[in-house]
Amino acid sequence: MRVLEGVKNFFLDIGAAVHGFFYGFLVIAITSAVIGLIIYFGIVAYTIFY
Repeated sequence: MRVLEGVKNFFLDIGAAVHGFFYGFLVIAITSAVIGLIIYFGIVAYTIFY
């Protein structure tokens, strides 16, 4: 039973790591998308007004 407990904790740790990695990736993707949109609209606004 001790081994089973260790294996369960091991998989829970992997799940937490994957979860954290996924959320970190999501935050980076959203942030870069927002920055890209701001730059894109800035260029569009620049070409329209100048």
